[in-house]
Amino acid sequence: MARKLWGYAERHLPETRIADYTQALMDLGALLCTRARPACGECPQAKHCLANARGWQAKLPERRPKRTLPVKQLRLVVLRCGDAVLLEQRPPTGVWGGLCSLPEIAADADPIAWARVLGIEARGARRLPLVRHAFSHYRIEAEPMLVHAERLPARAAEPGLLWYNLRAPQQVGLPRPVQRLLATLAEDDDGTDGPLFGAR
Repeated sequence: MARKLWGYAERHLPETRIADYTQALMDLGALLCTRARPACGECPQAKHCLANARGWQAKLPERRPKRTLPVKQLRLVVLRCGDAVLLEQRPPTGVWGGLCSLPEIAADADPIAWARVLGIEARGARRLPLVRHAFSHYRIEAEPMLVHAERLPARAAEPGLLWYNLRAPQQVGLPRPVQRLLATLAEDDDGTDGPLFGAR
């Protein structure tokens, strides 16, 4: 269809004053052939217009069908110890590149087993409300799984990992959905499940 329309446009292109012709087309669309109230009675091209002849003015231009975006499902680990939540820095490229986010695991992975790989004993896996976020080409539906660490590890976090203080947040770049989730956690009085941030 696009090729056919381009061919039609090229056949009607004048040999001279092309700039004036182009401006006239733009003025016609802006002033007379409008979406809401087309002024067909004043249009110099009305007798050549198929939409005018068939009464289609109110139907054109047709709205593009809403595109259904594919959904990527994933699981986020909300590993909490008192006021501390574990974050990881994402790779420099890709989704949320370079930002700090909640660790991502496979949609069917066990967050408690994941924590144990880091040498952290955790308990009480609980689902939090889904985190939904739309990008230009797809959407994500992330299932945050809240687990509580028995204690903060004595040694510093692994490279690329950060214990984020909910009550006194560090200045780090966070994706907007993660920022909202952390703000909700900060409002939740859940500090009794573990020692306060920095305690051993």
